[in-house]
Amino acid sequence: MRRTDTTLPRILVVVVVVAGCHARQPNPLFPGIGPLGYADSLTILDERTRGAKSLYAELELSYDGPERSGVFEAAFYFQEPASIRMTVFKDLILSTREIFDIVLTPDRYRLSFEGENGGSKTASGPSDGFAKEHTSFASFYWIREAFCLPGRSSTRKSDARIEMESRLSSGAIVNWEFLPRTLQVTGARIFDGTERIYRLDYDDYRAQEGVHVPGWVRIHDFTEGTKVEALLAYLEINPVLEDWVFDTDPSTPAP
Repeated sequence: MRRTDTTLPRILVVVVVVAGCHARQPNPLFPGIGPLGYADSLTILDERTRGAKSLYAELELSYDGPERSGVFEAAFYFQEPASIRMTVFKDLILSTREIFDIVLTPDRYRLSFEGENGGSKTASGPSDGFAKEHTSFASFYWIREAFCLPGRSSTRKSDARIEMESRLSSGAIVNWEFLPRTLQVTGARIFDGTERIYRLDYDDYRAQEGVHVPGWVRIHDFTEGTKVEALLAYLEINPVLEDWVFDTDPSTPAP
């Protein structure tokens, strides 16, 4: 990774994000190859994401929710089979101000966030309790690898605009939507087993080491009334992630 120390990364590419304004453009990474049979479609989707055992990305985020809104920067980490970290912060002139930091592993979580009156609050516990205890951050728990690797492990199809269903590492059911002719994943609906539904949209793909990653992602949490748009500024596929990245010990200071 580009980081050479344990300080929060600085995004070198500054992008202006306008929420809700996005027009999908044809992507040469997805030439016309379909429509294909079910088994062939599954194979291609899997090949486009399966090579990523780990991932590091720097993002520009537009966040719009009932408690906070604005444009922020973020560092996102993924490690098979089900570990993610999302650190969101505001870049100041001489320093950075952390907005929230989520660490999710198969067993444990750690969350730190900016309190209403300033200062940082920290919580930790078993991963399976995270979504219920921290509902405003629940989308990150359920989405997991779907944030950066759309189309992974699909298992079902339907008519017209092809839709396939799979289960994410979080246990949530996801319906992938993709274009029949190119098999480009364009969206997803994620169901957490309750009445909550999360909507994702994808575009502006790029390929690195044979892995197709969207350069633009939009997340809509209908229950919480939050929308997040992410633009990819920097990407590494299969970096060696140090132990501190997924440390869930609440006594360990955030880097």
